[in-house]
Amino acid sequence: MESARRPPVETCWTMARRADQVGYDAVWVGDSVVAKPRLDALTTLAYLAGITTRVRLGTAVLLPALRHPVVLAQQLANIDQISQGRLLLGLGVGWSLPSAEREWAACGANHKARVRRLEEHIEIWRKLWTGEPVTHQGSDLDLTDHRIGPLPWRVEGPPILITAGNRGELLPAQFERFGRLGDGIITTYVNFEEIPVIRQRALEALARHGRPRADFPLVVYTTVRLDDDVVTASA
Repeated sequence: MESARRPPVETCWTMARRADQVGYDAVWVGDSVVAKPRLDALTTLAYLAGITTRVRLGTAVLLPALRHPVVLAQQLANIDQISQGRLLLGLGVGWSLPSAEREWAACGANHKARVRRLEEHIEIWRKLWTGEPVTHQGSDLDLTDHRIGPLPWRVEGPPILITAGNRGELLPAQFERFGRLGDGIITTYVNFEEIPVIRQRALEALARHGRPRADFPLVVYTTVRLDDDVVTASA
């Protein structure tokens, strides 16, 4: 669906409507600003919320650190309202690649601070989504008795899926982040036998932070190509 000029939006909308009608659990959008020429994640999800009625709407994955946390908190709450609580937030910090560093710089963000910024985003969103006045002092953000509206559809806000275990790398910091801040995990480039290991590490992290939950969602991002012709699908 990537295109620098005229992406096939009608194909996107048709796929989303069909997924909604035939029983798929969710439809997902990716996120980039200048790294890849594709539709903006947030405005696309808002449109999808208006043309579907049942299917969940997810980000795989959103890069919060490229954006302002307060503005993003309101945008996400708005999408959640439009969709009546169908928003799912897969969140990541992006890859450690030169192209990623250039994208952060183009958005006026510090690539080296992306982990701290992700965590601060989640903390600020959760405070703002309560509807109570928020006072917060961060490294580059100060809030004094601020609130946003409308609030998310559900009191607790959209579920937040934290990236962990990508490529089978069991980095302790990722699981600690999930244990403190996440409702679920989203991962990619993993083998089938690695999934139970990721789940076990996640359960241990939840227990360490006093948040035991055996039924948390574990989402695996993978790329497939569907076509009636085997040769085309395999290309």
